[in-house]
Amino acid sequence: MRNAKPNRPTRDRPEPDRPEPDRPEPDRPVPDRPAPDGPVPDRPALDKPFPGRPVHDRPVPDRPVPDRPARDRPEPDGPAPDRPVPDRPEPDRPAPDRPVPDRPARDRPEPDRPAPDRPAPDPPALDRPVPHRPALDRPTPHRPTPDRLDPLARPLVDVLARAFPDLGGAVTDAVEARRVLAAAPASRKAPPAVGAVVDRTVPGPPGAPEIPVRVYAPDPDRHPMAPRPTVVFFHGGGYALCGLDSHDATARALAARSGAVVVSVAYRLAPEHRFPAAVDDAYAALRWAAGESAALGGDPGAVVVAGDSSGGGLAAAVALRARDAGGPAVALQVLFYPLLDAAQDTDSYRENAHGYFLTAAHLRWFWQQYLGADGQDAHPYASPLRAPDLHGLPPAYVVTAGCDPLRDEGLAYAARLRAAGGHVTAAHFPHMFHGFLGFPDLLPEAVRAMTGAAEAIESTGDRRKNSGGSGGGAG
Repeated sequence: MRNAKPNRPTRDRPEPDRPEPDRPEPDRPVPDRPAPDGPVPDRPALDKPFPGRPVHDRPVPDRPVPDRPARDRPEPDGPAPDRPVPDRPEPDRPAPDRPVPDRPARDRPEPDRPAPDRPAPDPPALDRPVPHRPALDRPTPHRPTPDRLDPLARPLVDVLARAFPDLGGAVTDAVEARRVLAAAPASRKAPPAVGAVVDRTVPGPPGAPEIPVRVYAPDPDRHPMAPRPTVVFFHGGGYALCGLDSHDATARALAARSGAVVVSVAYRLAPEHRFPAAVDDAYAALRWAAGESAALGGDPGAVVVAGDSSGGGLAAAVALRARDAGGPAVALQVLFYPLLDAAQDTDSYRENAHGYFLTAAHLRWFWQQYLGADGQDAHPYASPLRAPDLHGLPPAYVVTAGCDPLRDEGLAYAARLRAAGGHVTAAHFPHMFHGFLGFPDLLPEAVRAMTGAAEAIESTGDRRKNSGGSGGGAG
């Protein structure tokens, strides 16, 4: 016991106040170490202060993180210092590498731009129709209120209105309007069957070129009667558009239903050939057909003039001219919603100015092409409704549509013919539109109108002469 040293601790027990070996006491100087205000050459690297800063300005951190970038340090309101900062930024705080707030991220569409997986819509064709492209993508025109159109006809009218050129608006040139119509999809329906179809030319007016015509012969098995009526048909199109091909189905239907020979006439178009070029061509074609009716298998006493829209106006004008010129004799005039007066001042022009396919603006453009700035709008061959005398004209079958700007002039012409002693069958369809005759597969009224016309034509032949009875209304 005398060798024990009471004031010296044993080697296997540390002194009570001495820190652990790996953590030296901060306030106790290390042996062989210079004064606290001098450099510390042998100090471990982890305890080494940042360059340029005294030791007493910054305590040695308890757990230094040498590889941690400064940007990952928690902000004052961030996680506690003893917790590592998560690698993912907080949901309500943009990460430093994300785009600036005023620039949309790549995976997010801009506010005013369509989504990347949805193509931007084309501009409406109504603003500027594209050449060689039908205007089927134009927005549906405004519908009148109340809508007097037959519900079966409304979808058809909307499609036609979108496909038709915006005459007098975006389209003012006749050549461009023809190009737009030619680019429209052709009907895939088979046309009515006839016996034979022949394209040829016939002599034109003096000093004018020959006139292209298309001759349709009926099926002899279905219509064996001979001789048969001869119909000289003039297509519509406002005197400026359309031709033999556009009205091929209508001419075929007339031949197939009536059993008549049909001569469809490609008269000269405006504005290249203004009034009276179309009337001159129509009259020349009538004279040729009347002179060749026997060779065509027709009855010389059963020559009929027919047409739709402006073609109906030409048929009425040719009947007037044939009366004034003393021939050839015309047995019947078939007028489908005819264009008869350049005044354009009827109630139907105002009631049906838009929303029913043919518009008042279209008709103004047609008359401008046909007559020009100084045209003879009051001439009876341009405006048959203004003819001072309608006596001595052939019987008439007149079709009118209630939703057509031309409704009132067709009805007025039928009334004047009847007042002048003429024999008239007036077939009025109050809920149809201009052009409905071309859709017999969709509209029963088109079948009724064509059937009535075919019966009137057939009655002019040798087997059934026209009785001359005036007709009433249909539809």
